[in-house]
Amino acid sequence: MAGQVGLDPLTWEQMTPAAFVAYVRGVLDGEKTRLEEARATAYNLAVMVRDAIYSNRMPKYESYFQKQKKPMSDDDMYDTVVSLNKALGGNFGD
Repeated sequence: MAGQVGLDPLTWEQMTPAAFVAYVRGVLDGEKTRLEEARATAYNLAVMVRDAIYSNRMPKYESYFQKQKKPMSDDDMYDTVVSLNKALGGNFGD
């Protein structure tokens, strides 16, 4: 089983059983995540193909792929948290 999850024999021999189980669970979680991403990609591709076939014109690229927003600075994030806290009735930052 160690070979199936990509462990070399030397690493496997140095692992405790608990560490090996944790490693295998991590590998399995990664496989589940990759499978879900592949399914989402296939679904999104099917939606785009359907839109391209059944519409009068090809949908714009931007309608599917939004530009990524600029990351918030630490100060912007702090200001947002303080304003949300005040809006929800908190008293932090007074």
